[in-house]
Amino acid sequence: MSRPDDAISGDDALAELDALDARESGGAPRTGEPARRGGAPAPRPRGEAAPRVRSSPISTGMWIALIISALLLVLLLVFVLQNNVPANIHFLGWSFTLPLGAAILFAAIAGVLLAGAIGSARMFLVGRRRKRAAQAQAGAAARPGR
Repeated sequence: MSRPDDAISGDDALAELDALDARESGGAPRTGEPARRGGAPAPRPRGEAAPRVRSSPISTGMWIALIISALLLVLLLVFVLQNNVPANIHFLGWSFTLPLGAAILFAAIAGVLLAGAIGSARMFLVGRRRKRAAQAQAGAAARPGR
C-alpha cells in the first residue's frame, strides 16, 4: 500500500509521463506541455517549427482607432457644413472671406501643427542632450583613475 508522502499530483504525474516519453523518443514531449516542474517550457526538438499564431493584418486596436477617426471625421464634416456663414479674416495685411467652419478648422490644424513642431524640437534637443551625457559617461568610464 502506498503512503500519502509518496503520492504525487495529477499534473506532476503527467509531467513525468511526458518526460519519460521524451527520453524514449529522444526529444522533448510531443504534446508541447512543460516536462519540468515550475512551469518552464520544454525545449522543442530540432527541426520542429514553432506553433503558428494567427494574426490579422490590422489589430483590434487599429480597427477601433480607425472607427473613432472615421466618426470624428464625419462630425467635423457636419460642423463645417453647418457653419457655412461667411467670415471676414484679416491676417498680416491680408483680407479674405472664408466660411466660418473652414476658418475654425484651419485655425485648429495650424495649432496642431505648431504644437507638433514645438514638441518635435523639444524631443530632438532632449535626445541630443541625453546622447552627449551618455558619451561623456562612457568616456569617464573608459578612463579609470581620473
